[in-house]
Amino acid sequence: MGWCENVMTAYRVRAQGPRVVRAVVVVGHQPYSLSVAKAAERLKGEIDVEMFYMWDLRERPEEFEEAMRRADFAVLNVMDSATAEAVDLDAIAEETPFVAVHSCFEVMRASFKSLGLEKSRLFRFFGRMMERRKDNLSGVRMDEALERGAKFAERMGWFGALKKLKIAMRAFRYWDYGGADNVENMLLYLAGELAGADLREPDPPEEVPGRALYDPEEGLIDVDFLRELREEYGTLVPVTFYKFFYTNGNTEHVDAVIEALRERGVGAVGAYCSIDAYGTLTRFFGDERPDAVVALTCFRIVGGPMGGEVERGIELLRRWDVPYFVAPQVWYLDREEWEENEFGMDPLSLLINVSLPELDSAIFLPPVACQSEVGRFEDVPLHAMEPIRENVDRAAELVYRWLELRRRGPRRVAIVLFNYPPGEENVGEAAYLDTFSSLRNVLELLRDGLDLEVDLDRVTDDVLRRLGNPDLRHRRPEDVPAADEVPLDRYREWFEELPEGSRERVLEAWGEPEEDPLLVDGAFPIFGLDLGDVFVGFQPTRGLHESEESYHEDTPPTHYYVCFYEWLRREWGADVVLHFGTHGTLEFLPGKEKALSEACFPDLLITPIPHVYLYNVNNPSEAAIAKHRTYAYMVSHLHPPLADPELKGYRELLRLCEAVREGREDVEELREIAKAAGIRVEVEDDDAYVGAVESMVRRALRDRIPCGLHVVGADPDPELVAETAVSYAESRDLLDADREEAVEVVREYVEEGEDRLSEVFADPDAVRELVDGLIESYDRETESLLRTLRGDYLEPSPGGEIERNPEVVPTGRNLTALNPRRIPTPEAEERARKAVRELLERYREEHGEYPETVGLVLWAFETMQTGGETVAMIFELLGVRPVRDDAGNVIDVEPVPAEELDRPRVDVVVTMCGIFRDTFPNVVELIDRAVRKVAELDEPEDVNPVRKHVRELREEGHGRPESRVFGPRPDLYAADNMRSKVESSDWDDESELIDAYLNDMGYVYGEGVHGEEARGLFEAVAGRQDATAQVRSHRSYDIIDLDHYYEFLGGLTAAAEDAETYVIDSCSGRDPEVHDLETVVRSGAVSRLLNEKWKRHMLKHGYDGCREIAKRVEYLVGLAATTDSVEDWIWEGVAREYLFDEETRERMEELNPAAVREIASRLLEAHERGYWDADEETIERIREIRRKFE
Repeated sequence: MGWCENVMTAYRVRAQGPRVVRAVVVVGHQPYSLSVAKAAERLKGEIDVEMFYMWDLRERPEEFEEAMRRADFAVLNVMDSATAEAVDLDAIAEETPFVAVHSCFEVMRASFKSLGLEKSRLFRFFGRMMERRKDNLSGVRMDEALERGAKFAERMGWFGALKKLKIAMRAFRYWDYGGADNVENMLLYLAGELAGADLREPDPPEEVPGRALYDPEEGLIDVDFLRELREEYGTLVPVTFYKFFYTNGNTEHVDAVIEALRERGVGAVGAYCSIDAYGTLTRFFGDERPDAVVALTCFRIVGGPMGGEVERGIELLRRWDVPYFVAPQVWYLDREEWEENEFGMDPLSLLINVSLPELDSAIFLPPVACQSEVGRFEDVPLHAMEPIRENVDRAAELVYRWLELRRRGPRRVAIVLFNYPPGEENVGEAAYLDTFSSLRNVLELLRDGLDLEVDLDRVTDDVLRRLGNPDLRHRRPEDVPAADEVPLDRYREWFEELPEGSRERVLEAWGEPEEDPLLVDGAFPIFGLDLGDVFVGFQPTRGLHESEESYHEDTPPTHYYVCFYEWLRREWGADVVLHFGTHGTLEFLPGKEKALSEACFPDLLITPIPHVYLYNVNNPSEAAIAKHRTYAYMVSHLHPPLADPELKGYRELLRLCEAVREGREDVEELREIAKAAGIRVEVEDDDAYVGAVESMVRRALRDRIPCGLHVVGADPDPELVAETAVSYAESRDLLDADREEAVEVVREYVEEGEDRLSEVFADPDAVRELVDGLIESYDRETESLLRTLRGDYLEPSPGGEIERNPEVVPTGRNLTALNPRRIPTPEAEERARKAVRELLERYREEHGEYPETVGLVLWAFETMQTGGETVAMIFELLGVRPVRDDAGNVIDVEPVPAEELDRPRVDVVVTMCGIFRDTFPNVVELIDRAVRKVAELDEPEDVNPVRKHVRELREEGHGRPESRVFGPRPDLYAADNMRSKVESSDWDDESELIDAYLNDMGYVYGEGVHGEEARGLFEAVAGRQDATAQVRSHRSYDIIDLDHYYEFLGGLTAAAEDAETYVIDSCSGRDPEVHDLETVVRSGAVSRLLNEKWKRHMLKHGYDGCREIAKRVEYLVGLAATTDSVEDWIWEGVAREYLFDEETRERMEELNPAAVREIASRLLEAHERGYWDADEETIERIREIRRKFE
């Protein structure tokens, strides 16, 4: 029934006698429920109101659709397009007229259809206007446009489309102004206009300003109040919030934040808006520049849910140069639910409260409010927001302390380095950072730039490496220099002040403080250097390597760990903590994944000290965890330059492979030459041998290697800047000359300013911009460290590797993530189609059939770099495609018809890291939904192995047989126990590692399930894998460069009974390439660990470079244990290059003797475990070297 027929029916019913009109109201913003309930009570006997919440459309779609069919009209306040897709709004529009207020475009479009406007010029105009939100229509302009349009509609005529538009616009005004009176009159108005009811005459909308200043006692105030506030407090801080909280009488949490700030001497004032905060901030604070902004609003500063010219928000903060704080609100959980919820907030709240505000360079605060039931209407609970009082106080204290840094600068700076895993060879661990050189430069910066007292004479490599955490195997606590000590009784006093639940977890895991192995003579030593106004210390270890009893699922910090951070705050009096490098363990301690409570260990140990984090620009995913869980302000630093590996003789080797294939040379000659080069690929078949060597050589020659480590505060090296720029140009096919010539041209540009870039590059402007950004980064990193320590504003920056995303330079900016609703991007889909096609064809060539199941590893690290290529591969394998809303957000998936797919579908096993789980919960649900949709298709099992495997798993007795997404337990992040066993060499055989991996990763995720223990199901589906695969997205990290590769891909491969393993290289702009694991390990070894250029650049960095070398030998052991992919010649090469080459070994013994001991120990371990078939003479030489350090 159309809108006109509905009205005519209502008039006929009215002629027969009075009746009660039925209305449905859907509330998206909870405070409106209070006004709707009050209005409904007043309208009893006239209008029967049935109220739903926005999330009911997903949770109770059938009830909602039935209610809409019964209704005479409806009002929908639905902001989320994915929620709107849960019901058939188009079908509803055919039967029931409804208006959309403060809703997403999909709901507004269906509303226009229900009013008969979908074919009108007005609708087409409106559609074009909405399209502009993707480009340049800011939320404040949308707000103004809707308000002006609504007022204009009041003066329009009463015929046709204009009349219908007037109805929609007036309803918008009633709702936008808010309050019970306006809602009551809106319902009366719509009852007459849409249902033809003859009820009492409604009053016109009671107007409320769209933007205003607010005081908890005075209510709405004028700008004169701002000057008075600044005079009284000395500071001015707007607290932005939404108008509907004010109009619907729900400002308790806003009042609490304002009052808590004022109690600490901060001149806080409320500033509300309708859609976005930009208009409010510019209108009221143009002449009174604030000292900071605290946001209780969601989304970006500009545009709100509408999007738009978001850069204007960043420009505003840059112009003001003030910190931007975001205090999240837990919109859809009440206090008890939030306290019990391991995730902390639902995916929609994560998006609007965290993911999007982060893009404006936010510093996060503890969550300050959650949902509260304040009454009931019929059987529907009435929700308002209530303050989380203890978090409000801690958030206010954190803001106050940041403002104190702005007022007087930091007087006490604590720098925390890392030594994880513990050991003399691993002191100052940080990803691709020369920690000791960078530290000395930063200490000089603090002395000269902040006028701090810093005793630099005490900071030497020898002193620093003796400061690392004692591992209790080679060093005792008494052997490590301490800056102070905390007597046991004082620590007990501190410990007793912690939340009870936190204390119980520490005691349960580690016993009483007296049992801590780092307690010495009744006191905890604080390992570090007190240099005057600066403390340099090492973050304590998690205890995983010192105690066999610690290998359990939930590992809270040790007593010593707690004592260290309590000492920084209580005893030493740190004004700010600077965590130095990528990365520590504080942000990964147990607690909620997001929206932490005071009992969550990351929050508990750092709050309320301002927290700055120096972080590698290529890792925005782990940076996001530190931002969200420890409220860190990130300062990005460069990763090392990427250069040609310069593999001597390898091009000749490649030509020889081609000659052998063509029959011009003999394979035995190839074997001899390869052997002479140290390469003994263990393949017997001649053709397969030639293919294996050729694949390894081609990949190694095409790869680019990181040259050494980055030094913060150093001058740029023109040669290495040039290497990086040319590598970038190669990856984009922009190189018009040979590499050597191009490197020389760029070097001249850097050193002498001579610009001949157009002679060697197809796009010289792009290369010039990259080079300028690289050079600027060196100064900007140190300048930004000073700015953050003074509480100034840092611009946001994307993260990733320069070659793939040159926008990451200049560094020295605040790392941000990306919009999770855009994953996967269209570009990622296209690249994934090519990767899946190559992977499946390769497998079919090798096995004569397609695989039934492929296991994949999902990292946030890769997802942020590629836009979600692995996610898109999962969809492509299953045979589904993303469904996007009008703003480009992925809101659903739909199966591709089997005949269009032209191959069998492929089942998947998806393992993810905890960071992916926390950052992309919407994508986790989409993958789960995709598997379920495919499993429900009516297709033959030979075409649909997902359906087949679900049946088999159900018959085997497994619950949730459709589940395919697995990861660590909700408060953990990786296969920690399995990795820790490899790190500490504390395992007997591979089955022990597999068992630890299955225990670590055997938790299922998806729609309606979050971290449910399901080891049996995980073991069953992993055992069905025909192949495993992982996307490599960063040239900085080949498979031998990162422990997480053996931890995730290795673990997944080991859990399969018999599976091929592939690595998809997707590091550049070129098409992704699929390689078998053996090729990747071989080429990674020859281009890095066994490569003279790589070794030379690492050793330039002294102790830190030696540490990096030793780590890679450890990773080889992990790969050998989980994938059996490390051949004898690689182990021999390591021994030759680092132990038997006396010049290299003696230099390393001088720089980092513990690293030499570690390399020797790992090689002996490889032999003892059967991974290396070495002769006894070789093994005895290695034992002799190790004995020197015992």
